Amino acid sequence: MKITGIKVDHTDVPLVEPFRIALGVITHSRSAIVTIETDEGFVGHGEGAPAILISGESLAGTTDVIKAFEKQLIGVDPCDLEKVYWIMDREAAHSGSAKCAIDMACYDLLGKKAGLPVYKLLGGNQNYMVTDMTVGIDTPEIMAAKAKRHVEAGFDTIKTKVGTTFDEDFARVKAIREAVGSNVKIRLDANQGWNAKDAVRLIDRLNEFD
Repeated sequence: MKITGIKVDHTDVPLVEPFRIALGVITHSRSAIVTIETDEGFVGHGEGAPAILISGESLAGTTDVIKAFEKQLIGVDPCDLEKVYWIMDREAAHSGSAKCAIDMACYDLLGKKAGLPVYKLLGGNQNYMVTDMTVGIDTPEIMAAKAKRHVEAGFDTIKTKVGTTFDEDFARVKAIREAVGSNVKIRLDANQGWNAKDAVRLIDRLNEFD
């Protein structure tokens, strides 16, 4: 099987409301959607989600990198993953979102050629994964109310964004725990907002909320 073409499209979906994390405010969900075509008629799809606040990647830049990859990947067997990775790494440093989209599309092709869903191809036993619902940074009261609504909708794990000040983060987690009860798991994501000492102090204090 050989790659004959790579198409890239993108989505740019405005969020219902702005989503605040320690690094800034996110207003849109942006993704580069890749389609890899092959000489055997199989088509693979992949997605890369650049995040300017996290990795420094933009949607336009990710699209350009994918187009650069196409020139080097035409004629390559997408099942030869090691070669695909080597070519991408030679062509562009970093660029994780672009490489992710190509990687995902190659695995999609592997599964289709093998006649297996990718989770089975990789040895998985179930076709679903456990996830959570994330609550962006806001006042403790608003975050607690959102967390409670997510639990009522069926989520048993809440990931809460933190990373401003010690007292604010403590108040957020306390309010969420009180709102959702003791049986719901709470995960924290400070998005680089804590230094090492802050992390140790906060984790020690937040243990009381499990």
